[in-house]
Amino acid sequence: MTSLAAEVLALTSGTAIVDRSSRTRIVHHGKDALDLLHRLSTNDLLGLGEGEARGTIVTNGDGRIIDVMTVVKRPGAPLLLIASPGRAGALLEWIDRYTFEEDSRLEDVSDSTAQLTLIGPESNRMLAALFKDAALPRGQNQWVKADLGGTPSEVLALDYLGLSTLEVIVPSSAARGIRDALVDAGATIASPAAFDFLRVRLGVPEFDADLDEQNNPLEGGLASMVSFTKGCYVGQEVVARLDTYDKVQRRIVKVEADARLEYGADLMDGDRTVGAVKTVSAMPVRDRIEALALVRKGSWAPGTRLTTADGVHVNVTSTVDVGAPPAS
Repeated sequence: MTSLAAEVLALTSGTAIVDRSSRTRIVHHGKDALDLLHRLSTNDLLGLGEGEARGTIVTNGDGRIIDVMTVVKRPGAPLLLIASPGRAGALLEWIDRYTFEEDSRLEDVSDSTAQLTLIGPESNRMLAALFKDAALPRGQNQWVKADLGGTPSEVLALDYLGLSTLEVIVPSSAARGIRDALVDAGATIASPAAFDFLRVRLGVPEFDADLDEQNNPLEGGLASMVSFTKGCYVGQEVVARLDTYDKVQRRIVKVEADARLEYGADLMDGDRTVGAVKTVSAMPVRDRIEALALVRKGSWAPGTRLTTADGVHVNVTSTVDVGAPPAS
């Protein structure tokens, strides 16, 4: 079994560790923080209970994505925001722009903390067995403060991949010790390529890899992070109009091909350029290469046959809908 295949096996049937410390982590202080984020992002955040987490999207006035993030309401502590890598500056600038008299202060803690993502059906059991006195989340989208062998930590259970996923956030100085203890207990360190393989299989796009500031949430299949009933937020009118009048012109889709695909390669429907390849899986499935792609309306229906400029045949297998059960 190749190293990549072993990593994927751990992700799907054991316990794998993906170091995602490059993600942005922001502490949002102030009694008005939650209300401010509720007014600046797509999801209903006022309904968050203590110790709960929810995905939301910060959009600009044109309804385009500034970033996709998870908001955690920590009991007795400031909010924790987990966002895409390298997006601290853009988020801090945008939130500050709309902060007037509110009690709100943002603190970028990305460098002082590390984020180890545990994926696989054995993750909970392994963490509980290794750190027997540690509190762990009891359900999905739940957060707890934990003591992992004397290290003050935060553990967050998320369901965005549709698999058992634990985000373990620790001081940067303690990350190696926690990781090594998990490896000694049987966990496998998984590479970014293995994580991307899983994302593509499950149809989960990431900002910067598959989406950027030119996309709106509905193009990314992120409707599960959009409340269409809560009222105004920046960009709300545009997103609502796109949904109501079926005006979405592009969608992230899953595709498969019979030969290697390259990131950014144009996709053709006949003689028309209709999209581009995004994240490409590093390992074939049943001799087919899987990838995510951004494709124009009229060419995104499952079964649509496309080609690349160099003649690779590409078949659309499904549109992406994050939060929905993954397609088989």
